[in-house]
Amino acid sequence: MGNRIQVFKLGVSLELDYTIFQMSLFGNHTAKLLTSLALILGLAWYLFSQKGISTGDIFLLLRNFDLRTLSLCAFLVGLQNFLMAARIWLLFPKGQRVPLGSTVHTVFYGQSINTFLPARAGDVFKAVMFSKLGSSTVSTAAGVIVADKITDIFALLLLILSSRAYLFLSPPTTLPVSFGTVVIVVFIILAVGFLFRNFLALRFGHFFGWWQGFKHGLLAIFNWKRIFLALIIGIVAWSCEAIALLLLCKAQTFPITFSQSVFLLALLNLAIAVPLSLANLGPFEAALVFGMGQLGASTAMSLAVATTHHSLQMGILVLLTGFFLLIRSLRNFSSSPEKEFLVQDSDKRKAIDYFERASSDYHETVSKGILVHFRNRERSKVLELLSLDQPNLSVIDVGCGAGFYSFTAKKLGLSVHAVDMSPGMLKKLEGLVDKVSNWDIETMPTDLKYDRVVCAGVLDFVQKPEVAFANLCKLVNENGRLVILCPRKGLGGLYYRCEKYFFGIRVNLFTKDWLSKQAAEHGLKLTKVFYPLPTNMALLFSKR
Repeated sequence: MGNRIQVFKLGVSLELDYTIFQMSLFGNHTAKLLTSLALILGLAWYLFSQKGISTGDIFLLLRNFDLRTLSLCAFLVGLQNFLMAARIWLLFPKGQRVPLGSTVHTVFYGQSINTFLPARAGDVFKAVMFSKLGSSTVSTAAGVIVADKITDIFALLLLILSSRAYLFLSPPTTLPVSFGTVVIVVFIILAVGFLFRNFLALRFGHFFGWWQGFKHGLLAIFNWKRIFLALIIGIVAWSCEAIALLLLCKAQTFPITFSQSVFLLALLNLAIAVPLSLANLGPFEAALVFGMGQLGASTAMSLAVATTHHSLQMGILVLLTGFFLLIRSLRNFSSSPEKEFLVQDSDKRKAIDYFERASSDYHETVSKGILVHFRNRERSKVLELLSLDQPNLSVIDVGCGAGFYSFTAKKLGLSVHAVDMSPGMLKKLEGLVDKVSNWDIETMPTDLKYDRVVCAGVLDFVQKPEVAFANLCKLVNENGRLVILCPRKGLGGLYYRCEKYFFGIRVNLFTKDWLSKQAAEHGLKLTKVFYPLPTNMALLFSKR
């Protein structure tokens, strides 16, 4: 978790602090949610108040969708998603392709992020994950993703032309600007782009190097064999959605032609080209209501079709993403827990560097934002297991960070020893607790004994989990307790691992059985387990 992690390389080689990126991500997420609510409320007011539609009308029309139609539409939407993944796999240079299954999983996950988080965050995720899974760089993967977007647009345009869907559009009779003006503007843009490229090449060599990788991926659109196959796949993918929309209209006894269905898709994609709202709620429905209205459908019927189509689009994508996550998770459930211990020296170093650089205002950073609720839930469970309400206890906080548990114990009048690998973190605790030590959990001395040993959020990043956990066990006195908070194996842990992988760092996942077995070798017994979040667990170990 380096303090500055290369996250956004689709346009520039920009480094962002991990915490700032997370906060801005969720901040934009909240803004999109509020925008979605405003758009939905506005659309609802217009339809129900101005158009006189009742909810009873909508529910009555929704009942017209029989199970066979919905199942067939769901299959077509799922096929469309698989074809989109196959297309991006095809566009990768042959020597840099990742396995098709991994490509499908990454594309589904990225599209889910694009749907429910700030725009294009999913594309950033896909670029980073492709670079981790294969031999391509982030810049090359980004170039392929852009090439895929261009191919997708051209495939839709070809489908519009071949189906003559453009006949249902009402273009202006004259262009708002002259042809000469268009030529001049294009020439200026190309000239400025050329000069800007040379300026960057001279001033920012690393950017120019990144551009070479990006261009390598983008040049997939000039490989005629690959681009031809990609366009065919794209046209078939769009046709699947058009047929699904056609079937939904037919179920409402409003038969439309394939050309009209493509016309509706064109309007729909124009409306959601700029993702203003969460999951495109509002613009998606408004576009289909408007388009079907142009074809003569009633507003209530149009809204029923739009709502069902949008629900299928989101629901199938989420189900496919979850299905592939489940498959990968099941593969990870092996008899060898060591397969879940992936941390290398570089990963550990990144974690240490991040906390050291963030130490100046780490406490203030983690004490605000929407993640505070989840962090407080973790802390409350750890404190419950620690049971610090007894007098004269000695406490060691291993990996203390900003010192939450150390300060809590000290306020209760207990003897506190704070341990961390970040000198910056420890500097904040000097003079406020009894003792501070700049120790590594994997090499720390274990001759001292304590009544309470707490280790929260540290085992994720150790290279030798068995050594680190053994050292913790050795610190516990005869009547003491050991409490740890760590990520757990399973779907939640897989999500946590994927999140950290996004930032270029591998983490360890644990099972309570493995920890219990390790503890037994050092005379400790697992007595209680809490699951504060789907991604982690808090465990209490006591002397036998």
